[in-house]
Amino acid sequence: MRSCVTTLKLVGIAALAAQFAWSAHVQAQSAADKATARQLATEAIQLYRQDRFREAFDKMDRAETLYDAPVHLLYIARCQAKLMKLVEAAEVYRRLVRVELPAQAPQTFRDAVSDGQKELAELEPTIPAMRLEVVPSDLQELRIQIDDEAVSTAILGANRPINPGVHSVRVQAAGRAPVQQQVRVELGGKQAVRLDLGRTETAAGTSSSGPTNSVAAASNLANAAGKETAPSPQTAGSGGEGKPDKLGKSPVKLLLGVEVGGAVATGKLDKRTAADGVMGSADDRALAGRFGPGFMAELSAGVSIPLAQFRVAPIAFFDFHTHQPGALFNKSVGESFGLPDTTKSSVLETVPTSTAFGLAVRVDTAPTERFKLGAFGELGFVRQAFSTAVTWTQGAAVCKFTEQYTGNAVRLAGGALLPVSSSFTLESRLGWTVGSFDKSSLTPGCPAGNLPEAKSAGIASDKQAIHSVISLGIGGTFGISL
Repeated sequence: MRSCVTTLKLVGIAALAAQFAWSAHVQAQSAADKATARQLATEAIQLYRQDRFREAFDKMDRAETLYDAPVHLLYIARCQAKLMKLVEAAEVYRRLVRVELPAQAPQTFRDAVSDGQKELAELEPTIPAMRLEVVPSDLQELRIQIDDEAVSTAILGANRPINPGVHSVRVQAAGRAPVQQQVRVELGGKQAVRLDLGRTETAAGTSSSGPTNSVAAASNLANAAGKETAPSPQTAGSGGEGKPDKLGKSPVKLLLGVEVGGAVATGKLDKRTAADGVMGSADDRALAGRFGPGFMAELSAGVSIPLAQFRVAPIAFFDFHTHQPGALFNKSVGESFGLPDTTKSSVLETVPTSTAFGLAVRVDTAPTERFKLGAFGELGFVRQAFSTAVTWTQGAAVCKFTEQYTGNAVRLAGGALLPVSSSFTLESRLGWTVGSFDKSSLTPGCPAGNLPEAKSAGIASDKQAIHSVISLGIGGTFGISL
């Protein structure tokens, strides 16, 4: 008997030791998972602040798998909102706001729940909805697919939340030809879609009576024209993160732009000399000698078209510059233009200006949020005209003449853009225009002067020289949805 009791005691002690060992193992594993989750969450927040939302979502989702925390849910929802997965983001926000925190919960958890409540209220009005109707309404074995995923027929006639963008809707029923339609759903809008399955399928696979798919598609487009859209409210963001506004993507926009800034001209007018019948020496042919730094204004108009993750816009533009007089006009009129200056009392006044007009193609990164910095690049072909209106006064004698140079150029430009609203974007631009003049003209009005009489002349190709204009400006573009 004593031997049995001793054996039972030993078994009990062994079981108790095994229980303590298992408990220690579980606690160690839980602590390791929690530390790993903390590291993943830290990396995810850093990625989020760098606008790398897909990577941030992946790491934060893994952190939440290892350890359930309100902060994890908050950033998971924010990442999904940034990725325009608004339906999924709203569900995570709702899960977050239902969290019941114990009295000893840390303040960061309480802040996450509070932020989630605010951001959910801002996000919900921006979530689009699609209402699907199928006719006839008494079809048998009706099957519905949205983006190649089967959905229940219970959604018919109901406003079903859906993410913004283009979606494929396909319906099929027994004995009926399937109908498929591409549907664009705008941010905050309500889209009604009506698909007609009136066409029947025969054994040979042809159709008999009823409207065709093209008619159904036309019906859908007509219904889409009557959709309800709402302004784009603010979406997710809180605290130091800010609250960025989402911008709807219009298929096509009319662009109207204005820009002001400064410009500097470099290079030469041409390689001609006085022997070629022009005024001044070869040293005076520097473009900056006549046209100093100046003020620039530009007007532009075009059409912006979405292409993948960018927008492409053919544009037409017109530039006007006023320049400071160059060093050539600081000399005497005799040195500058060969005009008589015997009394040393002559006065030379000048107004240098230039214009440019042309066509360009612009590509920009099409930011989808207000105050989200983007960039653009531009390539254009330009026709330039540089003009100098000169007035020479000596005593009672006054004469005026205009010297002009025209030619072709190529313009490269790029810069940053900052959407302020869905219809207005601020822009900064750095531009470089390079070309050559192929024609010059002179309209003299000085009978007493020694000016050439030729009113215009072409510049031979071997006498042409390269010049450029560097400009820096700031302005804005208005975008009108078409």
